[in-house]
Amino acid sequence: MKLTELVVSLALATGTAGAMSTVLDVPALVAGATSVSERAGCRTVETAIAAYAAEHDAPPVRIADVRPYLRGEVSGYRVVGGVATGPGCVDPVR
Repeated sequence: MKLTELVVSLALATGTAGAMSTVLDVPALVAGATSVSERAGCRTVETAIAAYAAEHDAPPVRIADVRPYLRGEVSGYRVVGGVATGPGCVDPVR
């Protein structure tokens, strides 16, 4: 490939990427993905709470009770009244 062809190819690729980044609202996409991720994390903790309650015939009192049912980082979550609270969780009506 000649140097001129390489330069033209890079210019086209860079221009296309630049145009795409202006068309796409990257911060909004990241915020949406974060929101979905947080809801999935909360759902995982809620599932662990249900598994704990089914096995022990009582709801868990703290997040450490359900840790054996979970993988990954869940330090942002708490168990309050047998319900998950934290990122992506809907506040329970009391």
